[in-house]
Amino acid sequence: MREKVSKIYGFFSICVFLLLIWRTIILISTNEPRIYSVKFDDDYRFIPKQFIENSLMIWAKPDLNFLRNNIWEMEPYVKNFKLENNSLIISLRRPFLILRGCKSFFLISNDGVFLEKLKDEDLLRIDLPVITINSNDNCPSFSEGCIKDHKIVGFLGKLSNISQENFRLISEIDFTGMKVFLRKGIVIKVNKWSNFIENSGIIDDVLKYLDKGTVVQLLSNGRLLILPEER
Repeated sequence: MREKVSKIYGFFSICVFLLLIWRTIILISTNEPRIYSVKFDDDYRFIPKQFIENSLMIWAKPDLNFLRNNIWEMEPYVKNFKLENNSLIISLRRPFLILRGCKSFFLISNDGVFLEKLKDEDLLRIDLPVITINSNDNCPSFSEGCIKDHKIVGFLGKLSNISQENFRLISEIDFTGMKVFLRKGIVIKVNKWSNFIENSGIIDDVLKYLDKGTVVQLLSNGRLLILPEER
């Protein structure tokens, strides 16, 4: 009886050993970690509901190679992702500005990526400044995926450093025309964009002390010159 039990035990031990070898071979051959959970490295409540719903099926896939090869084209909101302890950590782009094209408006991030092509009704619900960067004969196209001009992308990155309180007071930025339109209808003409960003703290004071429709020229060191004749 003992001999029979020993043979059975030995048989099962060999089976378990072979299964472990087979599992190791499979893991080595695929070399692909499985994803058991999805996390965000930031608050993602600003992301449209449709994006979250459409993306859950993608992110739930255990094939990380699939994500590497496909998620960039499918979801422009995804800035980066990494795998830590079988959890997929996702970095998302935030909507930053509304880019004015010749016939369309685009929602863009602060690194110049086109997130969505907007409809007219979207402009009413999205409370973000509008930026114009091109003349009518050179319009941005959503199919390009992002702003190609590194100078403009650098400007967007620096613009994102402005305090949220002052940023919300801006209604439109004309990058080519070097003008900033504030909520109260006040226009700031800029000599250098770096000068405007460094002295962006004046926005609140401009709105407090200047009348609606006033046009001012921003000079060096944050000084302002009122241009009463121009409207």
